[in-house]
Amino acid sequence: MLYQLGIVTFEVTPVNVDSVKRETGHDFAAKAIVGARKPREKMGEADDRILLTGTLWPHKFGGIGTLDDLRDMARGGDPQKLVRGDFVVMGFYVLERMVENHDYLDAAGLGRKIGFDLFLTKSDEPPSPQAALTTFYGLIG
Repeated sequence: MLYQLGIVTFEVTPVNVDSVKRETGHDFAAKAIVGARKPREKMGEADDRILLTGTLWPHKFGGIGTLDDLRDMARGGDPQKLVRGDFVVMGFYVLERMVENHDYLDAAGLGRKIGFDLFLTKSDEPPSPQAALTTFYGLIG
């Protein structure tokens, strides 16, 4: 396993992730003052974004259904657990955007080589079903 996002496991075949980029940072607010450089006040962490880039060879190894699973995941909007291949839990991420690039099209218009980019943004962990029930029962007394 290279990575796992929710129910989708990325391995060498059939669905490969061959590049990972991560962007983290901090947000600052600039305060205008007379006669000096604007001081910056730290407001907190900026978005933690990950770009997973991979390749799929559907005619050789299959896996075309995985793209549909990823689109369904994005459409659902729920945070998904991201686990790295060494079993480090990276946290929960939402799949904000997905880009596909089909090369070497067959007669049906399907690429023999499909490249994809998955744009993930870190999110809070979804509440457990037990926590939701506790909140509900707390509201109704």
